[in-house]
Amino acid sequence: MVLVVQIAYGGLVAGLKAGHVSDTWPLMFGYLVPPKLLSVMEPWWVNLFETPLTVHFIHRWFAFVVAAVVVALAVAVRRQGYDDEVIASTNLLLALVVVQISLGVSVVIFGVPKWLAIAHQGTAVLLLGTTIFLLHRLRRAAPAAVAVPVSSQQRAHT
Repeated sequence: MVLVVQIAYGGLVAGLKAGHVSDTWPLMFGYLVPPKLLSVMEPWWVNLFETPLTVHFIHRWFAFVVAAVVVALAVAVRRQGYDDEVIASTNLLLALVVVQISLGVSVVIFGVPKWLAIAHQGTAVLLLGTTIFLLHRLRRAAPAAVAVPVSSQQRAHT
């Protein structure tokens, strides 16, 4: 779900041409959190979808929420002992997130060149496809069985 929200915000960034709002990273206009994010339009929540500065800011930092969720998923998959196909898909997802964030930062720093923006959007498609594949595999795969030691009292009762 977080990936879908992030991709939707990417669409808003592209549609509003919000990528041109700030060409610095991580700061925007010298601020980590620029002023007036929620006060340009009324009611305040309209800014979340229609103000280029706010949309860009959300897309920029929500990428790290996506990254955190993917890292948590990767840790869970490894701990629960899923098969090699699930682990490989998770590794691909992790790599794509790193590439995507790197492309996003590059798009900002280099002033939104079309080829870089298209690469960023294409990687979003790859992320979505990989996520769908991984979710499908996770529904079909079971974690490896974990051997639970049997106590001497339990053996005596059997």
